Amino acid sequence: MKNRGEQFLSKKIHILFLSIFIGLLFISGGYLYYNYSAQRLRTDKENDLKAIADLKIDQFVQWHKERMTDAMVLSKSRLVVKTIKEWLRNKTDLKLTSDVEDLLSKQHVYDEYRSVFLSSTAGKLLLSSGSSMSNFDSTTSAKIIESVKNSRPEFTGFYFCRTENKIHYDIVTPLIDEKNRVVAAIVLRVDPENYIYPRIQSWPTPSRTAETLLIRKEGNKILFLNELRHKKNTALKLAGELSNNDLPAAQAVRGVTGIFYGKDYRNVDVISYLSSIPNTRWFIVSKMDTDEIFSELNYRGIVIALFVFILIVTAAFGLTWIYQTRQSILYKKLWETQAEFETILRSIGDGVITTDRKGYIQFMNPVAEKLTGWNLYESKDHLLKEVFSIINEESGDVIQNPVEKVLRKGRVVGLSNHTILVSREGKEFHIADSGAPIKNETGETIGVVLAFKDQTKEWEAKQEIIRLNSVYAVLSNTNQAIVRIKDNSKLFNEICRTAVVDGKFKIAWIGMLNRESGEMEVAATAGIEAMHGESAEKNISKCEHCHFISNMAFKTSKHYIIEDLEHHSQLSKFKMEPYLKGCGSSASFPIIVFGKPVGTFNIFAAGHNYFRKDEQHLLDEMAGDIGFALEFAETERIRRISEAELLKSRDELKDYFENDISADYVADIEGKLLNCNNAFYNLFGYEKDIQLENINIRRLFKNPEGREILIEKVRTDRRVENLEMDFITKDNNVINALIHATGIFDAKDVLVQLRGYIVDISALKKAEQVLRESEERFRSITNSANDAIITADHKGIITDWNLGAEKIFGYTSDEIVGNDLTKIIPPIYVDENFTGIGTLSNMGEPKLIGQTVELTGINKDGIEFPIELSVAQWSTSKGVFFTGIIRNITERKLTENEINLLANALRSVNECVSITDMHDKILFINAAFTKTYGFSEDELIGKQMEIVRPKYIPQEIGAEILPTTIRGGWAGELINRRKDGSEFPISLSTTVIRDKNEKAVALIGIASDITKRKKAEKELLDAKLKAEESEKLKTEFLAQMSHEIRSPMHGVISLANLLREDLKENLTPEHLEFFDGIDSAGRRLIRTVDLILNSSELQVGSYKPQFTKIKLIEEIIEKILIDYGILISGKGLEINFIREVNEAKIFGDSYSVYQLFVNLMDNSIKFTHEGSITIKVEKIEDGRIILVTINDTGIGMSEEFMKMMYSPFTQEDRGYSRRYEGNGLGLSLVKKYCDLNNIAIEVESKKGIGSQFTLMMNCVD
Repeated sequence: MKNRGEQFLSKKIHILFLSIFIGLLFISGGYLYYNYSAQRLRTDKENDLKAIADLKIDQFVQWHKERMTDAMVLSKSRLVVKTIKEWLRNKTDLKLTSDVEDLLSKQHVYDEYRSVFLSSTAGKLLLSSGSSMSNFDSTTSAKIIESVKNSRPEFTGFYFCRTENKIHYDIVTPLIDEKNRVVAAIVLRVDPENYIYPRIQSWPTPSRTAETLLIRKEGNKILFLNELRHKKNTALKLAGELSNNDLPAAQAVRGVTGIFYGKDYRNVDVISYLSSIPNTRWFIVSKMDTDEIFSELNYRGIVIALFVFILIVTAAFGLTWIYQTRQSILYKKLWETQAEFETILRSIGDGVITTDRKGYIQFMNPVAEKLTGWNLYESKDHLLKEVFSIINEESGDVIQNPVEKVLRKGRVVGLSNHTILVSREGKEFHIADSGAPIKNETGETIGVVLAFKDQTKEWEAKQEIIRLNSVYAVLSNTNQAIVRIKDNSKLFNEICRTAVVDGKFKIAWIGMLNRESGEMEVAATAGIEAMHGESAEKNISKCEHCHFISNMAFKTSKHYIIEDLEHHSQLSKFKMEPYLKGCGSSASFPIIVFGKPVGTFNIFAAGHNYFRKDEQHLLDEMAGDIGFALEFAETERIRRISEAELLKSRDELKDYFENDISADYVADIEGKLLNCNNAFYNLFGYEKDIQLENINIRRLFKNPEGREILIEKVRTDRRVENLEMDFITKDNNVINALIHATGIFDAKDVLVQLRGYIVDISALKKAEQVLRESEERFRSITNSANDAIITADHKGIITDWNLGAEKIFGYTSDEIVGNDLTKIIPPIYVDENFTGIGTLSNMGEPKLIGQTVELTGINKDGIEFPIELSVAQWSTSKGVFFTGIIRNITERKLTENEINLLANALRSVNECVSITDMHDKILFINAAFTKTYGFSEDELIGKQMEIVRPKYIPQEIGAEILPTTIRGGWAGELINRRKDGSEFPISLSTTVIRDKNEKAVALIGIASDITKRKKAEKELLDAKLKAEESEKLKTEFLAQMSHEIRSPMHGVISLANLLREDLKENLTPEHLEFFDGIDSAGRRLIRTVDLILNSSELQVGSYKPQFTKIKLIEEIIEKILIDYGILISGKGLEINFIREVNEAKIFGDSYSVYQLFVNLMDNSIKFTHEGSITIKVEKIEDGRIILVTINDTGIGMSEEFMKMMYSPFTQEDRGYSRRYEGNGLGLSLVKKYCDLNNIAIEVESKKGIGSQFTLMMNCVD
């Protein structure tokens, strides 16, 4: 341990590292202590800011509560309220005035209010203490009105008083008497500069930058409420941007609370604490400059840095002294090892080269001289990379000089296993080498020693073993895959994968010849991934190198080897694909199937000269195995196909033999039955389970010589067909049959077997006889039939024509037989009709009689008419024939069209339609009927109509409907029943249906479900009764209210006028104004009552108009001008009346027409402040229409209001701040009066310009 310590201390680098380590240790300690101090200081300051902010919030909240308590005490004080209430009654009483002033003065002096005011409930200043103001600021007045209205104290907050040009904070408290009425209000005014701002700005500890801010949000700004420490005259004037994310005040308004680092209104970095003040819209920010907070920290940092510097310098001097003492000992030992070092290097069996720190060779032993081709003298002072040239075995790239690696890493470095040394003469040696640094006594690298060994022979032997093992593995796995995998595509992919994975080849691919295109197509690949968005197969398909090698092997049917891809003469013209880089050699092996090449197996290896004879032999064998696998697969495929086809043929023949309707047989020459089918058993009456050897075919021939004749014909002709003979069944019945036989001969051409079939023609023989007998009967029947019976052959040539056809078409048999069917078919229907006949022919079914089709025929006169055709197909030895029965259906089609038209009409109607016979039995119902009643059509057709009537309905009702319908129709309402038993009302109307003889044959009924209508009628009736009752109550209420309001109000107006007259001499202008207000308000109220009553009467229809002829100008307009003349003149307006007609008479209700003009004039006068009102009367349309226009220069109306101006209680100027009196009923009544009198009204108006109402009414004589 001691020696190791001494060695360590003797090296400069170690001394340096130790000095740096100690210095870093001191710096880290100082840094950690500094960070601890900074965090401690920051936390203390943050806590201080929070505590100060919370303290000020508590102080303000407490102050606010105290002011609220003062206000509540004043508001509820009986003495204060009583005193002020008495003073309000007698303001001239000096004692009461003095008492009130004294009361206000006490609040001013003792409660630290700057001033105290007494206000009326309307916000008018009555008395004050501590102020000489005569009127309140608008902010104070508004808050007084609000406090009076809400009967509770209100705070104005900070506001700038324009009366005194100062910032105030007022507390308004209402004075409430014993009857809970507000009699007055007291305003307690606080001077923020004396009582609030000092408390906000005070700071418990000395600080040059700390301050507290009170803020609130004003639109998109932040308003500072108090005076700032670093800016003067800022309260309620300075505002900040809400969008400023660095401003603490902006963050506080956004809802951020707690500690926040940002920039204040001076754009100076600050640390702040943000909070909101409860029950206010205010926020508080306590802040301090970061420079002030960290000034102490900066001082501490300087002291810590100085102390650390002194420690580092002291440690460095001590370590330097230790190094100098140890260094002399290390140099003494160095020369003793130098001689020993050189002797060892020269005697070892590995090559050794040493260099200096720059890579220049200093020493080289004999082994190194032999391998590099340089001697020590020649290589001296040459760079190592010039003498020691090494490359990578696989890529051929130059490997980095090992000296550089050792010098860079400062430790032993081993080179890669695939390293080749290239000698001066160009020879290549596979070497294993390593490099190590040579260091002096200080540990400094002064050179490099490189040791290497020739391993060429070992490498060559190893590579040969690796190659053979890889190829053996590929061959083995390929044979296993051939046995295991039957799908060629999967097999090829597995072979390629095995070649790359197990054989260590770079790329492997299999190409197969496309016999149709003659091109070699890529069947499988491995070792190449998809590139440039294309598959591996696509990349191989485009590779010219790949196809050249493959084509050479395919054409010669022998393997083709290229040992050096880069320098092969025939490949130099091709582009080297990127994925072939690293491939040194390649080989292609033909795949031979049945002696012909069908594809190639292609592989690329990494090195040059890879494919030796052993590898070639194994890979040839592998390609042969692939070809054998394909041969076997093809043979197996053909065998399976042949076997399947053979089995299918056998099954088909067996099935045909067993199911053949002919009696098939196989018998020997002696007549022994060897095999037969079911039809044979059935034909001759034998049981199917009888043994075949018990049946001898000789016994089946009626005449034994007949069999001999058959055998002789077979011997001669080898085959006999349709030989007619008689046979005997098991029951001794004789059948006439046709026998077919084919002879089977042995090798000596001797007949040994008969194979064939027997067809029973007994029935056919009988049928022929019957047919001959029936032909005569058929002819007599067809000639007597009314329908046309026509026979034609398969070509459409008419062969038979009866008398019915002659009547229908007009042609005689002599005229038509032998002609084409097209003669009785219109040309446009020929193709269609023959297509139908062709279809029947192809069907081959002689069972079509009764299956009719409708076509169009043409008679001898060229007239087309509808026909109904029924066709049968039959065959004789002469061929295929068609017999058709044709009927003229002209009258039936007309009848059907009429019936279908009626039926479709009945089915499509939404009402329930039913048809019953004269005995009330249901004959027809439509879809609406089944849907409504819930029955299906089958459940109702044929049933009595009683099925849908409740049992309690008297039968007399049903009996009454029939005679009434016959007499002309019945209509009424009934109760019917659905299938589920539910009952519902219907509206029913019935009509009689008569035949062509006018005899009543049925009834048609049309019914509708009137459940909803009945329910609606009941609801409507109930609603009508309720509405009438409500209207009656409303009318009574309005009449009562009219009386209760009008009578007292008339009394008030009258008494006020009397009082005005009595006191006229003593009234001041102000008193006269009061009397005018009473009169105006009273008349306004009476006018409102009249409007409401009129609107109500028109709405409910209780108003009864009296229509008469009216002289519009004399009775209405001139009266209006007189009634409103004084009012118009009083407003300073000009009235114009333009009369362009001598007489204007209309027919209408005089009262409503007058009220119409009254309301229009009211609006024009009310909304016109200056200018004129013009009324114009004229006639248009030849005097048939009277046109009256009322035009004013008032305030006009907006387009939005004009869309809803006729709605009741609608005004454009709304809310408590509206400038014009009224209730919004005037224009609504105008529209209703116009509708009542058939008067059209139009309006034109523009805001700020005026309005024009145009009335159009019919003129009468």
